[in-house]
Amino acid sequence: FGTFDIIQRYPNKFAAAVPICGGGDLTRAFMLADMPIWAFHGTKDQIVEPEFSRSIIEAIQLAGGSPGYTEYPDEGHVGAWVQAYRN
Repeated sequence: FGTFDIIQRYPNKFAAAVPICGGGDLTRAFMLADMPIWAFHGTKDQIVEPEFSRSIIEAIQLAGGSPGYTEYPDEGHVGAWVQAYRN
């Protein structure tokens, strides 16, 4: 949640963001519509459920944004980080 929190608090301080296994404040998703974002999550994450990433990505899309989103099948919380950094 840290990445989405900081870019929602200070959207003018960041050129882009790469959140991994997070979520954000859906009521402030509109603030991120113009920011390049590529988020990652593992489908088997039991620490932060993938629905948190899915929800904020959908909210940004509804606000007119076009964030990237990659979900890694059969990866948990740590596995998603490993896969994301391999890309």
